[in-house]
Amino acid sequence: MTYSDWNNLLGDQLFKAKRFRQEVFLFLAKEQVVEAGRRLAAEMQDAFELDKDETLTDEYIWRNFLACVRSGPNGAGGGRVGVVQRAYNCYTQWQGLREKGDNAGSRLLRQSGQVYQLRYPTHLAYLLLFTMPFGGDAELGDTYSYYKTLNRWLHDNSLLPAHETINAQYFSGLDSGLGWKSMWQELEVWTIDECSSQLGEVRSRANNWPNWPYVGWPLAQCLLPPRVLQQLKKFFVASNLVPGMEMPADRMRKLLEGSKSEILTLPRLTRESLANPTSELGKSIVEMILGVLRVWNGSSNYTRYRKEATNNEKIESVKERGDVASEALPFLQIDRASERVTWQHRIRIRPDVPLPDDLQLVGENYPTVSCHAATPTWSTLLPKLGMSATRILTDDNNRWRCIYRPADVQLFVPASRYHLPNWAPASELEQGVEMMLLCREIPTAYYIRRWGESFQATGVFQDLSGYEGVPKDYCLFKLKNPIGVCPEVAALAPTAEGRIVAEGGIQLEYRRYLMDLLPAFRLINVDAEEPLHLCYNSDEVTVELLQDADDTTKWLLPTTTRCGDEFIVFVPGHKLSTDGLRYTLAESAASEELQEIKRGPYNDDLRARPDDHAGKEHEIVYYNGYQLELARLCVGDLAKTWSLPQEWGANSATTVLEKIKRQVTAYNAIFTPVVGDEAYCHSTPGKGRDELLHLLTTKGRLTLEEFSRAYDSLWLSRRLEGNQWLPTIRQKRGVMRLYAQMGFGDYGYRRGAEQIMALQPSLLPLPTKEAAVWRMLLTGGRTPTFVSGVQNYIKQQAPDMSSQILGPEESNHNLLLPDTIILTAPAAVAKKKFEALANACGIRYIGFDAKVPVELVLFAGSLTQYKNRLVPNGSFVRDGWRKKIFDPSTLNWPDVAADDESYKQRSCLLEYNLSDFERRYAWWHDGQPYQVDKNWGRYLALQAASRQVILKEGNEVAIPVLAPLPDMLAKALVLLSGRAPAIDRRNYNGTSRLYNVYCQPGAGLLIDRIVKHLHQH
Repeated sequence: MTYSDWNNLLGDQLFKAKRFRQEVFLFLAKEQVVEAGRRLAAEMQDAFELDKDETLTDEYIWRNFLACVRSGPNGAGGGRVGVVQRAYNCYTQWQGLREKGDNAGSRLLRQSGQVYQLRYPTHLAYLLLFTMPFGGDAELGDTYSYYKTLNRWLHDNSLLPAHETINAQYFSGLDSGLGWKSMWQELEVWTIDECSSQLGEVRSRANNWPNWPYVGWPLAQCLLPPRVLQQLKKFFVASNLVPGMEMPADRMRKLLEGSKSEILTLPRLTRESLANPTSELGKSIVEMILGVLRVWNGSSNYTRYRKEATNNEKIESVKERGDVASEALPFLQIDRASERVTWQHRIRIRPDVPLPDDLQLVGENYPTVSCHAATPTWSTLLPKLGMSATRILTDDNNRWRCIYRPADVQLFVPASRYHLPNWAPASELEQGVEMMLLCREIPTAYYIRRWGESFQATGVFQDLSGYEGVPKDYCLFKLKNPIGVCPEVAALAPTAEGRIVAEGGIQLEYRRYLMDLLPAFRLINVDAEEPLHLCYNSDEVTVELLQDADDTTKWLLPTTTRCGDEFIVFVPGHKLSTDGLRYTLAESAASEELQEIKRGPYNDDLRARPDDHAGKEHEIVYYNGYQLELARLCVGDLAKTWSLPQEWGANSATTVLEKIKRQVTAYNAIFTPVVGDEAYCHSTPGKGRDELLHLLTTKGRLTLEEFSRAYDSLWLSRRLEGNQWLPTIRQKRGVMRLYAQMGFGDYGYRRGAEQIMALQPSLLPLPTKEAAVWRMLLTGGRTPTFVSGVQNYIKQQAPDMSSQILGPEESNHNLLLPDTIILTAPAAVAKKKFEALANACGIRYIGFDAKVPVELVLFAGSLTQYKNRLVPNGSFVRDGWRKKIFDPSTLNWPDVAADDESYKQRSCLLEYNLSDFERRYAWWHDGQPYQVDKNWGRYLALQAASRQVILKEGNEVAIPVLAPLPDMLAKALVLLSGRAPAIDRRNYNGTSRLYNVYCQPGAGLLIDRIVKHLHQH
């Protein structure tokens, strides 16, 4: 690692796309520096050059960072100059660079014949050194305290000679005192001007602090250290504040002064400054906190650090669960014929805080209501909440609270922009669209009426206050194209500029969309008579967009829009804030970054990580995403690997893979063609939705969050009548797993993220009952171009072959699953034909000798084998998260009370839930927790309770939707046909449940083995 590596790494910690226009404080604690190094080591195995017998410890990472800042980059002076001068030298070096790099804000450094990409200002890491000592309990009462604490920390870390101390003269000597100030101001200029606030914004608040000419600059960055920034979220929730709300500075100051120390441990200087109403520091602190409130997402989850009980004492970051505050806002329905209005409320959903799947809200004199996501930004309706009083609804299990506060003034716009009916709340006045305005009668309505008279002749202003349903002491107005503002009503703020926003579509990258589902464009705050146009960058040809028939402010791209040619969208004769933004449409294309896959029998990732000290290699069988493979690997935990079952007895095969293949022969009848006409699947013509598969193929991998967002866009583009809400996260997780089971990708966890990775197109043999015809399943990633290539090859080169495209089962039509593609060839030439097709089209050819479904069942093993591999793991559980316990009798997950620990003395499966995107599962037995896969864990619990839930009859097996098969076993059954199981409701022992029904003629023996191995026989 070099200084530049560390500077880029720490910049990545501070500046992120998700912090767009948010204030960024130049502060990192030691733990965060070490965590950044750990993450880099997980991604790049050779990031740190370790000696042969040396291990990567947190202390090693910290020492490496300190060594790099001692030496600095080339040209900074190294050990010959002090740390302050070295920082200034880096700054002047950065100022001298003029050649821009590839990323926003980056610059190129040409040195010794090499070209280096500097993503962040070169002196960034040094500025962090001047704030790093003040994140703990350090108190700053005056400038002397700052220098004393700084010098002690620099001495302790050998960054300053023992005989030397830093004081004001060190800073004043830099360019006559201007250099120190300029170093900090450069970060503000860089983030706002060069990066356009895309990665966040650094503010130069110390400009207003004349009494702190030098200390003020680092001090401004640590008045709210990370500890306090985390606590602010808890403070906001405790104060019944909601995200984005506007609040007067005086009210916020009073809330901060009255805050309890157990909730908000403000530094002494911060509290003293807040107590003085005239203090410039105090005003800046309030301004900072109001800024944090404006961008707060409503969650008070936080991160803490703890040392693992291991030899190298690795520092682990632990996410802890907090409360969530959300805002309910009124939606308006107008019946003009009967002159009646009705009101219902919805929760505004923040992008990174989704509604829990099982949100149940209740309040004082308000019955329990289930609440789901209706769109990505709004929930389903909360009926009869009322308009006149503040209401607080809570869900204690999800630690969620929803707050409605009546506003003095509330604007509404047509809710069609959110894919909803009626009128939705808005925060700003707009031109070009009808709006509704609800306001208090006294004194606001008088000023509104007087203001409305000023534009009634050129726009629209109607008083609807006489309509039935308008709340008492309120007035309702309809308006369009207002002139100016109402000076007496500050809440009626106009939108600063008109703009065009893209909505919908499947987004591949920022402002780059797949042709599979095009975005629409909405015109906001513009009264334009001209339609929207696009203009291509290559030849400046302009094309008129198509106005949506049901929504006049929404415009659609023509189907002839060019692919790969950048374009802008504009309104002739209007200057908009979004002018110049470039969009691109792209064809889906297979990603070149296909990842290596090594899965153990229980879907564990066997790829080695840098901090896995695996020792010697072992002969390991693993699943590579297509079939079983044998190799010598270093694996950190051999318990995750396959081992020979005792019941197999003596086996003369020379390798463990051969031992499995010898067992496969007992099931060859499944794939052996015989004369007959028994159908394998209903011939449903293709009508699946391949758009998400195209996105996965193009990007190479999708996290659950990315998959979920794209799924929502696809769902909203074809929402069926009667579907009032989006699929839940649990449902979308299930669809993602089905993608993997159908062979399109590899599902699992990598670096803590739940994700699916695209697989190379492959041909897998399918069972057949026709002796004259052999069948293969075409699975893996695909694009329209790839499928057309396969079909053209068959048409031109192999006309005796055929392709069959089958849509999902009728019961699965709402899951938006891709089609299944089955290829057939005459038996006499099948091997030759399929192999030639694979070579010509870039398909992985598995061959007819590989019976992949059978191999997966044998590889996955039994419940007994799974149980025997488990080892206790107390550090895995999260007692502060929401806990649920699996009930084998109902297959549901009731909550565990916070003070109930009786489960620890039982044999049971627990879910630890931080959010719907982050869950963990532990099997408790004899007072010990064991980390388990959710689906294997359910069958452990069913076995312990002697519950039989699987229904089997001949070649058909029905698995409860609430107790799905473990991944390898489910994939084995799906790959026998290439189609997801049908969903059917059935009765068993007097209980009616939904089942996943797998039907495969001839596979009864294999199904028997699965049922037996799960102890469900």
